[in-house]
Amino acid sequence: MMKILRNKYGEIRSGWDILWVSLVILFGLQFIIGFILSVILIVNKEIETSFRYFYLSVRIISEYIYIVALLIIWKGYHKESFVNLGFTHKGKFLDLTLGLVMGLFSISFVYVVLLFTNQLSIANVNFSIIHTPEYILYLIFYISVGIWEEMFTRGYFMSVLKRTRNIYAIIFIPSIVFSFLHLFNPNVGFIGILNIFVVGVLFSLMFYKRGSLWMPIGFHITWNFFQGNVFGLNVSGTEPYSIINNIIDGNKLLTGGDFGAEGGLITTLIVSILIIFFLLLSKEEDENLWSINIKND
Repeated sequence: MMKILRNKYGEIRSGWDILWVSLVILFGLQFIIGFILSVILIVNKEIETSFRYFYLSVRIISEYIYIVALLIIWKGYHKESFVNLGFTHKGKFLDLTLGLVMGLFSISFVYVVLLFTNQLSIANVNFSIIHTPEYILYLIFYISVGIWEEMFTRGYFMSVLKRTRNIYAIIFIPSIVFSFLHLFNPNVGFIGILNIFVVGVLFSLMFYKRGSLWMPIGFHITWNFFQGNVFGLNVSGTEPYSIINNIIDGNKLLTGGDFGAEGGLITTLIVSILIIFFLLLSKEEDENLWSINIKND
C-alpha cells in the first residue's frame, strides 16, 4: 500500500497531488462557478443580449479565483515558496519581456506567411474597437489565461513531478494535460491537438531551461491576444473580436481551418524551431527551483 502512495524516497507520489488538486480546481470550482452563472442567466434574461461581455467578465473572475486557490494550496498544503512554483525574482522582467516579444513575433510570422502565400486575405481593418470595453476585457482575459494556464500546467505540474526525478515525465506529462484541456474546444482536430501539445513542450522547456515561469507566461499572453484580437484568427477554435477581419479560404492544413492558426502546419514549424533552440540553450542553474537531482533516463 505504501508503494502506491509514496515513492522510494518517502515522498507522496506526484500523481496523487496532481489528481486531487485538479479535481478541486478543474471540477469543483468550475462546477460551482458554472452553477452560479446558470442561475444568473436564468434570473436575468437581459444578460443574454450582451452574453459575450458577461461571459468574458465571468471567465476573468474565474481565472483569478483558480490562481488564488492554487496559491493557497501551494503555500498551505505544500508549504513551499512561490519561487519554487516558478515565480522567481531574478531576471523576471527580462524573461517576461522576452516571452512577450517571442509570442508576438511568432504569431506575426504565422500570420504574414498565411497572408503572403494567399491562404487568407484582409477583408477590413477597424481600429475603433480598441476603445470598446469588450476589447479591454479581452486583453485582461488573455493576461489571466496566460498566468493561470502556465501556473497550473507548468508551474504546479512540473514542480510536483520533480519527485519522479525523470526529465521526460516533467516535460511531457504537463504538455499532454495541456493538450487535453483543449480537447473539447470548438472545431478541434488532430493537428490542432498536436500543436497544443508541441506548444506545451516549448513552454515546459522555457520553464526548465530558464528556471522561471515568466517567459512562458509572456509568450502565452501575446500569442493569444495578437492572434485573436489583432490578426483576427480563431484562438483554439473560438471566434476573434479583432482589429483585422480576414477572408480565410486557403489550405486548411496551413490555415488550421475553423480551429485557427494553432491547427495549421505553419504553427507546427515555428514552434518546432523554437523547441530546437531551447533544447540547445544552456540551463539556468537555480538551486531553489531544480534542487532535486533529475535524471535523463
